[in-house]
Amino acid sequence: MFWDKIEHRNTEDTIKKYTFGELINNGFDSVSDIELKETTYFKCIKYISESVAKCPIVVKQNKEDGEYEAYSHSLYEKLRLRPNPYMTAIDCIKALVALGEHYGIGGLYIDRINSDLYPVKIRNIIIDDNGLLEGNLNKVLVEFNMPNQEGSCFDRDIILYKPGISFDGIRAKATKELLWSTLKTNLKGQNYLGKLFDNGLTNKILIQLASDIKDEKELKKIQAKFKRLYDNDGRFITAPAGYKLETLNLSLADAQFEQIRKLSRREIANCFGLSPSQIGDLEDSNNNNMEMQNLSFLTDTLLIKFQQIEQELDWKYLSTNDRKKGFKCRFKQEVMLRTDPKTQADIINSYVQSGVYSLNDGKSKIGVLKVDGGDSILVPSGYYKLEDLSKITTKKGGGDDE
Repeated sequence: MFWDKIEHRNTEDTIKKYTFGELINNGFDSVSDIELKETTYFKCIKYISESVAKCPIVVKQNKEDGEYEAYSHSLYEKLRLRPNPYMTAIDCIKALVALGEHYGIGGLYIDRINSDLYPVKIRNIIIDDNGLLEGNLNKVLVEFNMPNQEGSCFDRDIILYKPGISFDGIRAKATKELLWSTLKTNLKGQNYLGKLFDNGLTNKILIQLASDIKDEKELKKIQAKFKRLYDNDGRFITAPAGYKLETLNLSLADAQFEQIRKLSRREIANCFGLSPSQIGDLEDSNNNNMEMQNLSFLTDTLLIKFQQIEQELDWKYLSTNDRKKGFKCRFKQEVMLRTDPKTQADIINSYVQSGVYSLNDGKSKIGVLKVDGGDSILVPSGYYKLEDLSKITTKKGGGDDE
């Protein structure tokens, strides 16, 4: 019939069911990976990815007289500024490291036509151990996901970053898989706090009725009435006369909630190689040990990540001819070692006075214009070789006769 074809539009009440707040409450969240909702886990991945990305990658060349940045190399600007037309070098490397830390392995797909680099999520790694592929060079196939598309390539065409633990050198397990029990506990703690705030920081209580109602149906009606009028999460429970009013939950202090949360946060940070101060826990930190913690973070946590990416870039991104000429890809780790002006001045003065830096080298470190004649190395007088000491003493008038 005609009336059966009438379109029934949603009323205002039904539209409210599909607001962003209601969708999130019903589980429709934009963050598909539940682990990222755990604050400490998110901080660790964010801190590590930003720490690696803040150190720029440059192409260097080894020559007989030292190591130089290869500004004229065709890949220098791609690594230093723009790996692909759509993102900066910081965004590209930050995405690579975040993918690796979260999933155990991340990748940079190499577009061999124009040498662009694109961060991708590794979906699967297939090893041809049955000899299906011809030749001995293409034995590992990598399947990956890019925005709005899927792809696959041989391992020589993708930079692989594997911060997760690996038992075969090819596949890697993510840290989140090994920490799932701790992450799940922390997520439950966060959800509990959220519900506690929604309820006005009120625990569950018993409400005593003035009359003695024993009918179960009547009790349910009264309980539903209180729940509808005063509560949105079942805080109030009705009870027959003769029952006293008391709380049903332990307090957070009695349950040692804060101590357990702190221990869990430190455990997660430790598995990522971070100190408590780097996740915002400054209780046991001061200026002296924080500086040592940052240095330890560079040497114990970041150094192996730098070397892993550098080795992949040297082998897969640079050509064999470039490697023979001494070209290599390196992170500028000195960015992590920047310090206060006074300490920096003491270090540079020490290097200039001992002949490690020339005057112009020291000026370039602090961004001051170079001067003519500043490339000469200055050394303090009064330093001699031990075997020449007797000769110099004799020339000055000393000797066995004196």
